[in-house]
Order: sequence, then C-alpha cells, then structure tokens
Amino acid sequence: MIKSNRKVNSKVKKNISKKKDGIKKEKVSIDKKLNGVKEKDDKSSVKLKSIKKENMIVDKNTKKDKVKNNNKKVVEKKEILIENKKYIKKYKFNKERFIRYLLIVFLSCVFVFSVTKLIFNQIDMFRNRRDSKNLVKEVIKWPNIDPSKKEDDEENNESDKIINPEEVKVDFNKLKATNEDTIGWMMFNNMAVNNPVVHTGDNEYYLYHNFYKKNSEIGTLFMDHRNKSFDDRNVVIFGHSTIDRTMFGSISDVFKSGFFSKENADIIYFYDTNNNLLKYKIFSYYIIESEEYYITTNFKSDESFGEFLNVIKERSIGKLNVEVNASDKIVTLSTCAGSRGSTKRRVVHAKRI
Repeated sequence: MIKSNRKVNSKVKKNISKKKDGIKKEKVSIDKKLNGVKEKDDKSSVKLKSIKKENMIVDKNTKKDKVKNNNKKVVEKKEILIENKKYIKKYKFNKERFIRYLLIVFLSCVFVFSVTKLIFNQIDMFRNRRDSKNLVKEVIKWPNIDPSKKEDDEENNESDKIINPEEVKVDFNKLKATNEDTIGWMMFNNMAVNNPVVHTGDNEYYLYHNFYKKNSEIGTLFMDHRNKSFDDRNVVIFGHSTIDRTMFGSISDVFKSGFFSKENADIIYFYDTNNNLLKYKIFSYYIIESEEYYITTNFKSDESFGEFLNVIKERSIGKLNVEVNASDKIVTLSTCAGSRGSTKRRVVHAKRI
C-alpha cells in the first residue's frame, strides 16, 4: 500500500511539474506577446506623433492656403467691384445717350408731323380758295359784268364786280344740287367773306368738312343747328378763322382801328334760298372766353331777349351808335381768336335793318 501511494504521489508531482512548466511557457509566450504589443504601441505612438506632426504641417499649409485663397478672393472681389463700377459708369453713359437719342427721335417726329400738317393745311387752303372761286363763278350772277369777260381777269377782286349787292343773284338751285344743306349765302368786308352758309343737325360736322362734304380743316360757314331760319331772333353763324383770310379769317378786320370809317363796312349781307337780301348792321364786337350765353337762340320773352341785347351791347369794345331792342332780329358771327386751340372767341353782333 505504501509503495502504491508513493507511486501515485510521484505521478502527481510529475503532473504538477509538467503543469508548472506549461504555465511558465505560457507566461513566457504571454510576455512575448505583451512585448510585441508594447512594441506595436510604441510604433503606433510614433506613427501618431508623426501623423500629428504631419497634421500640424497640413494645418499650417491649409491655413496658409486659406489666407492665400482669402487674399485671392479679396483681390477678385476688388476687381469685380472695379469692373462693376466701370460697367455702371458705362451703363449710365449709355442710358443718358439713349435718352438723348430718344429725345432727338421724338423732336424729329414732332418736327416732321408739324411740317407735314403745315403742308397739308396749305394744300387744304389752296384747294379751298380754288373751290371758292370756282363756286362763286358758277352761282353768283354779276349784273354789271359782261359774261364774256368773267373768265378773263383772275386777279380782279370780286368787290370790283359788284356795284349794288341788291342786284346780285345767287343760283341756289346749283347750290342745293351740290349740297342740300345750303341755307343761304353771305357777303361781308369788301367780299373777303363771300361764301355759302349751310345748316345741319349738329355744330360739329361742318367744322371739319367743306361745302362739298369732303374732309377739311377749314370747314365751311354754318348756321347753329338750333336755329330754324334767318327769321329767328338770334341767328348764329360759325366759321373758322383761317390764316389765308377765307371763311371768317377776315373778321379780325372789324377789331382794327379805321374799319368803321369805310362806307358800309359795318353792313353784313345774307341771301336766303329765295334770293331775298337780308342786311345787318354791326352794333357790338368783342373777344371773350368760349361760352354758351352769346349764342343763345331761344328766348322765353321779350324781356329776356331785351336783357340779352343789353348784355352783349355792353360787352362791345367800341361804342357804336346803333340802337337795338326786343323787336329786332340779330345775327351773331362767332370764330376763334388767337392761335389754334385757343378757347377765346371773336364775336360780332349785327341787327337786321
């Protein structure tokens, strides 16, 4: 038994020593591994240090690059600002130049339009004078002129052909055939006014149409559409004040000194469609802003008409020794005063005698 126990103990001891040797070996291997790890840690720390150094260098370089980039950006911005300023200056100059060109074009258009309108007005006036002369030749019968000599002297004034207006006859059949709106014929101011008078349903049409109903800035003489005939208390006749003294262009002569010193200068002659001669004597003339009062055609009573006569007579620039009362019949001539588009009116009143 003792021997067997000893054998067992020796085996145990051997096993224990073997295990100790194994443990030692494991420790040695673990130490080796630990040393390897340490070496790796050292190497990694060295790498980390190198990386940190590299990062520091990179940071420095990036900072330098950033500074450089920032400087570049600042320089670029300055260059852009300089270019913008130059562009703005250039743009301002172009804008001013454009405005100048636009103004030149506008003024040129206005000039061309004005010249064109002036040319057409001159043509219109020429045609009007020609048509008026031709019309006078066709419809006025001059009793004291040899018919064979009527066409000979174009430069003779019509006033040289008339001795007595009461002997003049107007061919209203021809006039009516040309224009059915014909209501009479007017002569005044040494034949400066020698035109037909028309009458229609408004006061606009014949401002811009001639006797032949063609478009014309000169128009023709026309009676107020509210009038019925020359027998009304106040017959109103409208006409343009033209540069060439046709239509009512010569009415301004009434306002000149010495006009009334001429014999019968203040007499206005009208012929109605029955060739009755109606004579009117001027009793008032003035210039006034456009209004409705002086062209009143209907009066409620003799009193209202008498008051109207007093007002328009008091307006007269010159005091004329002509009496008017509510039993009279008058004619009113109305035309523009001043430049084209003026709101002033030149007015002449005359009573039938």
